[in-house]
Amino acid sequence: MKSRILPALFTCAFALGCGTSVLAQSSKVAIKEAAKADAYGVALVRFIDLPGSKHRAVVDLSAPQDKTFAAGSPAAGALATSDLKASNIIIKFLPSGKIVPASAINNVADHKTAPDTENMSGFGDTRLQIGIIELEDNDPDQKDSVPEPGDDRVQITFGVLHFVGVSTPGSAATTVERENVSGTGRIYNKANINERVEETRQTLIDAVAHAKTDDEKDAFVAFSVVVPAGGNSQGSGDISFNRDLYAASLAQAALFDHVKVGFHLNKASETASDPRHFDLGFTFRKTFLRANMAKLNEIKNAINNGAKSEFASDQIVQDINDLQQDFIRAYIFDNALRLEGDVSTRGIGNVSNLIWDAQLQVATVSRALAGQTGFWNFRWVPVGVEAGGNLTNNDNPTSVKGSLVRGKTGGEFNLIFKAGDPNEPVSRIQISAKALERYLFMDENTLDPVTKLAVIADKGSKYWLQADLKIGTGVKVGAGRVGFRASFQRGYLPPVYNYVKTFNFGVVFETNDDDNSKNLKLK
Repeated sequence: MKSRILPALFTCAFALGCGTSVLAQSSKVAIKEAAKADAYGVALVRFIDLPGSKHRAVVDLSAPQDKTFAAGSPAAGALATSDLKASNIIIKFLPSGKIVPASAINNVADHKTAPDTENMSGFGDTRLQIGIIELEDNDPDQKDSVPEPGDDRVQITFGVLHFVGVSTPGSAATTVERENVSGTGRIYNKANINERVEETRQTLIDAVAHAKTDDEKDAFVAFSVVVPAGGNSQGSGDISFNRDLYAASLAQAALFDHVKVGFHLNKASETASDPRHFDLGFTFRKTFLRANMAKLNEIKNAINNGAKSEFASDQIVQDINDLQQDFIRAYIFDNALRLEGDVSTRGIGNVSNLIWDAQLQVATVSRALAGQTGFWNFRWVPVGVEAGGNLTNNDNPTSVKGSLVRGKTGGEFNLIFKAGDPNEPVSRIQISAKALERYLFMDENTLDPVTKLAVIADKGSKYWLQADLKIGTGVKVGAGRVGFRASFQRGYLPPVYNYVKTFNFGVVFETNDDDNSKNLKLK
């Protein structure tokens, strides 16, 4: 068996890897969990230079600012001792090198020509706004308060910034002080405002995206050395591949908003560790976003009209930030038509079932943990139904091809830690635990542990437990990453429910689509 199955698995993996590399040339896959390089610093900077839009700079921090040193609602003189006082901020336009005079930085509340300089509410104390006063034409500082025509970047430096440090149980968080905190970002003006609109469009998509499981990734390929309970080391392969056929626009009313085709193969060369599982089929998905649909459409329309209105996006940014606070992102209802096959020495489909699979899922985003270097997410299947019938059983040709009905429930938890530099030798560590309980209401073909033939009819509980430790190496292949996986698997998978209790370790390749943002459209 080993001589037939494992070469086939490697052939499939090579084909998938080549296909993914080609896809990478035509699509940019963003990693939405990327950790900030500096735990206490500037994460993102941009400067808005649009007529009539009240010039301002926006700074996102990689950790919350200590509000003791920030005036949330500035009044006259309130910023004199804060991180946001004018004398503590240097704004330089590049490549000209012009520096905005301190007199042009708004430190007075309700100034008629400039936004407030403040720690903006609603962003977890991580977003700062610096208002730029539109000086009079006869003011000699006027020429330095706005960028030169050729400037496309801005550098903002704080002489000192105070951050909230990591707290320990039973004690208050400490204050972390950093000097000369600097960041460089883009200047947005009438020439490139469409790019800003597209970035905001992507930000909205990110704000409603949910985390993916391994089985939902575009490609997931793992080859391992298997150590079954009481047996000798053998080989195994775990392969998933998915391709989108259709995706509706975000918040569009429809019976389904996503259609994909995919397959999953889980096969080992040692009987005691072999799930003998293969499935292939189509999935029709309807996603019910946690977000308010009326608000979501309002934001979408504002973004689509952004360039025409010179993109006065203060309220849009606030609304998107409100969406980002939701941990539960979506309720997913799947209807799938799948062919299940037994993978054995006789090939794929020695025993096969045609299944209609309907399930409800609760999907979350990857929530930050441990100062933006760690993340966790959860997927829960509260209820699901699998119904269909047996098509073939070559182990027992005279058996009656009967109907089958299963109920199921389960979930998956992921804990992820990422290095600041994705190219480090150990760039990512992920711990996953998944459980799925199937209950067979009708007799189904199951494997005889003695003859290893599917000649027994059985029903009742059939569980599957799996715990994985994945270590990313920083090695990139096309739109994916390469690493190592240690996995413990125990339980039964259809269609023949061979009992598995095994530990394996090997190489894994997976695409970078850690969430479903690239599968969403916003037009």
